[in-house]
Formats: sequence, C-alpha cells, structure tokens
Amino acid sequence: MDSQILFSRLVNGTEGHPWNGNDEKGRHTHHGFIRAEDNPTTITLHWRANDAAPHRYIGTYRLNLTELLSAGYVRNDKYGNKDGFRVKFVHAENGCIYIQKDSDSPRLVVGVLE
Repeated sequence: MDSQILFSRLVNGTEGHPWNGNDEKGRHTHHGFIRAEDNPTTITLHWRANDAAPHRYIGTYRLNLTELLSAGYVRNDKYGNKDGFRVKFVHAENGCIYIQKDSDSPRLVVGVLE
C-alpha cells in the first residue's frame, strides 16, 4: 500500500497538534485519541528519552485515519461519547518511530529519532 495515502510528512515548521513521546513514561510508546470529525488531522511529533531530556523533533504529519484504520495501523475508539481513533507511536530499538495498533500488529515507519 502506498504510504502517501496513509500519511504525508509536511515541511518543517508546519503547525500541527503537538504530540510528545517520552520513552521513560510511555515505555517507548505514545498514544492518544483523535475524534472522527478531526480526520484527517495534522500532528507535530516530538520525542525524548525522559523528563530531563530535551524534546527532539520527529516530524509534522497529515494522518488519514480512515486509511490507517483500513490498513490495520490504528484502531477505532470511543472517548466519552465521541467516536474516533486511537493512534499509537512506538520508538523501536532501531531508532525508528512507527505507527502501530498493538505489539503484534504491523507497523509503519514515520520517522527516526537521531
């Protein structure tokens, strides 16, 4: 499947909803709920090793959540009375940042923590 349908990386400096991963707090993952009416959505992803480490910019992404759901990378979710999507980013041992539904599902690389 063409990843341009699933997401696109936008130019640095493009504004998006801030997402901040933290290896120590999130056990190398960061997830959140995005309402269905906010699809597609733009997020700016930063990552750090722990609270004392500086945030490092990973990228700004336009996520097509319907296509990511169809491809098995995110899941449907409900928060309060709102329907939406649960999106999880994983910082793997190889330094790559992936979108992955759960630990035994396929993963899609979106960036690298250098």
